[in-house]
Amino acid sequence: MAKIHIMTFAVLMLIAGSAKALDSASLLPDGIRSPMFRYGIVSGVDEKFTSDGTLMTLTDYNAQEFDAEELQAQDPRAAQLVTLLNSFQNGLGDSLNLGVLKIESKPEIRYFAPVLAYGLTNKITVAAAFPIFNYTNHIQLTESGSNAAQIQAVVNGAIPEVDSAMVDLRAGVAAKVSQSLEQKGYKPLQNRDEQIAGDVQLVALYNFKNSKDWVVTSKTTFNVPSGPKDDPDDLTDLNMFGETAIEPSLVVNHNYDRNLQFAAKAQYRYTIPDQAVMRVPIDENDGLPAANRKENLWRDLGNTITVGGSFFYKMLIPGFRAGLGLEHIQRSQDTFSGGRGWRYDLLSKNTESQAQRYRAGLEYSSTESYLKGKALLPLMVNYDFSETFAGRNTEHRMLHEFSLTLFF
Repeated sequence: MAKIHIMTFAVLMLIAGSAKALDSASLLPDGIRSPMFRYGIVSGVDEKFTSDGTLMTLTDYNAQEFDAEELQAQDPRAAQLVTLLNSFQNGLGDSLNLGVLKIESKPEIRYFAPVLAYGLTNKITVAAAFPIFNYTNHIQLTESGSNAAQIQAVVNGAIPEVDSAMVDLRAGVAAKVSQSLEQKGYKPLQNRDEQIAGDVQLVALYNFKNSKDWVVTSKTTFNVPSGPKDDPDDLTDLNMFGETAIEPSLVVNHNYDRNLQFAAKAQYRYTIPDQAVMRVPIDENDGLPAANRKENLWRDLGNTITVGGSFFYKMLIPGFRAGLGLEHIQRSQDTFSGGRGWRYDLLSKNTESQAQRYRAGLEYSSTESYLKGKALLPLMVNYDFSETFAGRNTEHRMLHEFSLTLFF
């Protein structure tokens, strides 16, 4: 059984700025303050694109069949049982199957992120984001497809050792897995409903060009590792915090006419190598390493390149714009090293990933009306939606985000 992880790849794109949806290159004017409040709902992470691009539920992805071969690998006593059954009837032991164990998981993430931005000059804006997450996950172990009762009926008491062993086996794979997790020092698999303070993000924006037709801005985001690190004893924690990273990006806006704007962006996220306590597998079959396999490792998490494009169209209703966009995200492989000569390479397996997603946005701004004296406050309201529709080693993620931005 593999470790259950909710990767939530690129959930935290809380890049502060003008707060226009999708890829705006605009900055705040000199001396203007702008508090922003973002609320997001992340769903769909209970489905995963595998290494070959196939979309699977986490329940099916983590499912494990306990046939005779797997039982013998897990427990030496099962090997003796298989031998006894085969001696009673040729092939009977080899046909033993306790069914499929499934870990049903329904994770969902909601976040609230106050963002404070300030225009240092007409060309420089700085901001800070302080996200708080609510993580819920409903987890249940289920099993189905066991033929233990039928095999016991074939033996029908002829071998007492088989009867006692079969009673033990039929007690339930789920109960045995839970017991095994406890013996290896893992925390119990149970429902989650918790609030987490995430990594703080500091942002600096610099405007290179601002003309009637073109706006070019660089955005540099610093990820401060203020959130909790991954717990090696917890199979269902969120493992996306506690990273030190810098993410420079370039955003270009082209105003095709007064109603239509095109945008393009490119960004590179570099995660600074650090240390983390992890469990190191013995070999490829060791999906749940024991507590004595924990080691404080050097880790170099994969860096991420994102490229994307979008357009916005000014609607007939004053103050409203709508937009569509596409993104491609490529993440390199993680690497790990330690001092005990263990199989650190196994931790890097399937950590390289890519994702393609589409985005849609709707924006209302009262700034023009305010300057004309027709609105009470200068503000902006945004709704953004994005969905990962293809990829490898990444979650099928859907994000609904609502934001409110004020200016003063």
